[in-house]
Amino acid sequence: MEAEAEAGRPRPAMSAEDERLLMEAKWLPWDERLRHKSWKVRRDANVDLAALCDSIADPKDARLREFGPLFQNSVADCNVSVREKALDAPARFPAGVRCC
Repeated sequence: MEAEAEAGRPRPAMSAEDERLLMEAKWLPWDERLRHKSWKVRRDANVDLAALCDSIADPKDARLREFGPLFQNSVADCNVSVREKALDAPARFPAGVRCC
């Protein structure tokens, strides 16, 4: 579905329940969001985590050590959309920093 939206095809509208679920999940700790039962929450968490990693310029930032172990489960997720987004975040780590 994500690939379709990126290919210029319209994404189906999200239900009000899905929107509410995603908004509520934003308050959860990273590990809970990334292990959530809803694949949409897990995918959204990976998108947010990738954006955060993209904003970190200092390779010594303590958050990078915190995030590294979180990717191990995400890249093995049973949902393809979640796995694709999980691979984006480590790619955005500052140069020379290993995530896992």
